[in-house]
Amino acid sequence: MKKIGLIGGTGPESTLMYYKELNKRIDELSKGSAMPDLAIESVNFRKAWRFEEEERYDLLTDYFEEKLNLLHKGGAEIIALTAVTMHVVYEELTKRVSFHYGNGLYEETS
Repeated sequence: MKKIGLIGGTGPESTLMYYKELNKRIDELSKGSAMPDLAIESVNFRKAWRFEEEERYDLLTDYFEEKLNLLHKGGAEIIALTAVTMHVVYEELTKRVSFHYGNGLYEETS
């Protein structure tokens, strides 16, 4: 099973929801034989929202690019952005990293 990386959620409630739901669904799909290898790179919501409010999309992109790279270096093969805020810079991120995306996921190509 590929290692899954999550950027966010942008708060503890949503992060916990993603973590629990992924574990539950993979447990069900594998009929109880597997649990995901999962890495979470949390997001400072206030920092991200400040960049958004100030329309500093360059800084927001830099911030999320750093998160993507940390997960990639940590072995994540599939990386998902988990908040709408992040998708404002989604296209720019795809130009900066060595991942392709499909169905809302970044997936390692090399």
